[in-house]
Amino acid sequence: MSLKVSMAMGISSSKARAIRRQLFPPSLVAALLLSSFSGSTQEPHPTSPTLIPTSFSEIFQPQLIPVAGDVRKGAFIAGHAGPISLSQMIVTLPTLQSNFLALTIDSSDGQYHAELTYAVPPNASGRYHLSFPTSHKEDLERYRPEQLGILACSGKQCGNTSALILPVAWSAESSNQGKVTLQVNSGGDDIDSRVYSPALDRYFPCHRLSQTPLISFNTICNIASSRPHTAETFVLLRSEFQNSLPEISISMYNP
Repeated sequence: MSLKVSMAMGISSSKARAIRRQLFPPSLVAALLLSSFSGSTQEPHPTSPTLIPTSFSEIFQPQLIPVAGDVRKGAFIAGHAGPISLSQMIVTLPTLQSNFLALTIDSSDGQYHAELTYAVPPNASGRYHLSFPTSHKEDLERYRPEQLGILACSGKQCGNTSALILPVAWSAESSNQGKVTLQVNSGGDDIDSRVYSPALDRYFPCHRLSQTPLISFNTICNIASSRPHTAETFVLLRSEFQNSLPEISISMYNP
């Protein structure tokens, strides 16, 4: 009831306000406003806990240095577009037998190498951010995802070829893609590589990076898993001039 109408009817302004309060009590108005906003709001994304390294070492050399070592150089979740962000690294943990997580990072040009060890809480599982206290953030973030080998493994080191590989996501948006890019040191410029999945009975082709000569690693393989949240074994097959080289077994968790 408006003030103009109430005065015309001979009702005072104070009495009109009292009538409005009876018709529209403050509690009813608050409830209507709350219901109108609650339908449009979204629950915030839960924040993933962070793993802090218990040991960390890194080296950055401005010149190209040939690097020898493991054939397996990295595994990351495919689908990330744009530059990498070292503050957004995410790993999905199964319930691990080990209380440690090892991480190695190698640039394909051999300029950078880092080794980290993380303590994993007992019975931890799910998504975790990985803290990475590098002094070379600007140098590393100029690399594309395929140029920076990132290898996370269950245990204190990734040197054991039977260690379970845990693919790393470069961002939260790419952590649910279901496809993984393997980074491998194929062993030479004349070696052809591909990955076989026994679970899918399927071969995945590998592609060489455009960098020569071979420094740290030179090949990437885009693979797909058979089932999420399970460990699966893949086989890296290599040949040189049609001569087969020893097979490399790769055990990997599918996030």
